Amino acid sequence: MILGIDASNLRAGGGITHLLHLLRVAEPQQHGIDRVIVWGGRNPLEVLPQQDWLDLREEGELNRPLPKRLWWQQTKLGNLAREECDLLFVPGGLYLGDFRPYVTMFQNMQIFETSELNRERFGKEWLRLRLLHVAQSQTFRKASGLICLSEYSRNHLIQYYADLLDGVPMQLIPHGTAVLPSDSSVEVRAEILGHKNFKILCVSTIKKYKHQWNLIDAVGLLRNERIPLELHLVGGGD
Repeated sequence: MILGIDASNLRAGGGITHLLHLLRVAEPQQHGIDRVIVWGGRNPLEVLPQQDWLDLREEGELNRPLPKRLWWQQTKLGNLAREECDLLFVPGGLYLGDFRPYVTMFQNMQIFETSELNRERFGKEWLRLRLLHVAQSQTFRKASGLICLSEYSRNHLIQYYADLLDGVPMQLIPHGTAVLPSDSSVEVRAEILGHKNFKILCVSTIKKYKHQWNLIDAVGLLRNERIPLELHLVGGGD
């Protein structure tokens, strides 16, 4: 079996990081996969690992602006996949081409959370998210499998968008594998830290729907309890 991966809309951030670590630890032969082909632009491919079973293919059009990349994905990817692949994986969650079967992933909850989407107040970002909602709905409806990253996202789709999932198998695969025991606890005291501040690092784009102000408020409450914390927010955005 040959697996194709569409990296046409992976340009930066978590999407590339996810694919990098997925391929770094993958053992495809154990699952009946002989070869993996990744189509992408220069940006994602240059950081992906080198493996004897991994075929990284740079497409010039995928180094160009978004309209060109979307056109390539919807018009050319299907033909390339039909020539060599048995299954296509679309981690970006958007595919309106004609290749079948494909599996995709539900990553962006904001598109399907109406209250969070409307935080953008009907501007350009709101319109972009509405268009993505329509496109991803079609992608999910026609998929042969859908990966969810959390119980919350899976339950949200089942409760509010059951029509999208008629006959579509869903699988929960969280980012990361470590699970903390439910009875574990961590106590932070000044004497343990030697009166040094305990530093918390949050690396993320600053967006309204991510509610970073709640994190700031929480750290403020803990500092009022004389727990010596520092919060460092790193990232671009709004």
